[in-house]
Amino acid sequence: MLALAAALLLSCGGGGDDSAATPSVLPRDLNIGAPRSFELGVGAFPSEPTRQGYEKAFVFAAEAGELVLIQRAPPWKEFLPGGALSDDTRQTTAEEKRLTDENGLSLLYAIDPTDPADRSRLQGLPEGIKDRTFANKDVRKAFVNYAKYVALNYHPKLLALGVEVNMYYHRQPDDFDNFLSLYAEAYDAVKSVSPDTLVFPIFQLEEMYGLIGSEKELSREWTLLRRFEPRLDVAAFSTYPSFVFENVDSMPDDYWKKIAEHTSRPIAIASAGYSSETGREGLSTGSEADQAAFVQRLLSEAEALKMPFVVWLTGHDPALPAEAPFDLYNHMGLCRSDASYKPAWYLWLEQAMRPLDDDLKAAGE
Repeated sequence: MLALAAALLLSCGGGGDDSAATPSVLPRDLNIGAPRSFELGVGAFPSEPTRQGYEKAFVFAAEAGELVLIQRAPPWKEFLPGGALSDDTRQTTAEEKRLTDENGLSLLYAIDPTDPADRSRLQGLPEGIKDRTFANKDVRKAFVNYAKYVALNYHPKLLALGVEVNMYYHRQPDDFDNFLSLYAEAYDAVKSVSPDTLVFPIFQLEEMYGLIGSEKELSREWTLLRRFEPRLDVAAFSTYPSFVFENVDSMPDDYWKKIAEHTSRPIAIASAGYSSETGREGLSTGSEADQAAFVQRLLSEAEALKMPFVVWLTGHDPALPAEAPFDLYNHMGLCRSDASYKPAWYLWLEQAMRPLDDDLKAAGE
């Protein structure tokens, strides 16, 4: 680990350089250690809500691995029948393509139609259809149009059509069949214009296990994966064990391995996090030592289970802490809000420095 110290000063702001102008090539050029069988990624969530902060998030993703996660709701109004693409969406697309390409990254684009603060409803719907569901023909048309737009304009390596979809199933069971049929329609539309893009929904693992949210029969819960087949390229999950376990040692030994009992698809982590501090009212436990232990275990399991990719939620803690309910994510960065690095970053970067194995590298080219 000490051998990494000098390299770490080049990342996470450790060297005090605030320019963030030149993409890092640290992991891919050093190639330290045995080949790695999974890609690493980080979410493009900036520590500060500025253009420079967003650019830094992509630079950090290049230091942390090969993938960057962009997650957002559809701009519904623009993709409704008769809608028009806004200058803002057009400029955002161009800027994100530039940042992805300049930093040598592949893209995981997650279209998130439901409200992260309340998975029972769709987020950002315009007036006139504000309280509609996936049964509404205009909502459905806008979702498919946007999925096709993302496929055509971003050409993402990975595309998630829905985030933490089992949480919507629990809260709106009568509408879930409508989402399933919409997912199938959007999947086919994406494949028609970008056949190499891997398409899938993201499931929330702690809720799949009945550890948070509404309690359901677990056997019924896991059948959700099969309901997306055959249009399920990857079984992808978000996972935040610090919400439910006292520490990493409290997690079951087969926490990720158990997923393989319910699917033959490749298992992947589309968004992981572990708090480095205890959150409000004991709803989230954690310490920097626990976070580091979690990273070590997660990446070890990724190799053992032959996961194709692992994505960490965010590189940095936010400069301005979020309020409830998102305050539980305030300390999930691999770096602190002042850009200094946490112990978990050493372990993550040690893996990022390993070269990708030849088959995985060829698949990304």
